[in-house]
Amino acid sequence: MYSRNDIRRRDYQAFLAAVRRSDWHETKKQKDSLGTALHNAVIFGQEQTVEELVNLLTVEELERKSSDGWTALAYAATGNLKMVKCMVTKNQNLIGIAEGAAK
Repeated sequence: MYSRNDIRRRDYQAFLAAVRRSDWHETKKQKDSLGTALHNAVIFGQEQTVEELVNLLTVEELERKSSDGWTALAYAATGNLKMVKCMVTKNQNLIGIAEGAAK
């Protein structure tokens, strides 16, 4: 069984492949499914990048959901406590955001 992070990595690889082929229709389709830079940093386990992005983002931006309805916190909660603490320290409202349809 694949985890959400495995699926997201596969989506990212498809995105890069579309860019390399100059397949702009597929690139746009894949880009729309990738979410924010914060989502991707979490998915790829980039703790330092997550910390830097959290410092730059507003509390509202931290609440943004990916196209599949997940906050970056939800992805982090699948296995990275350090990232969770970093995001919740800045915005405790993240804890109460239901996953599902994107905002």
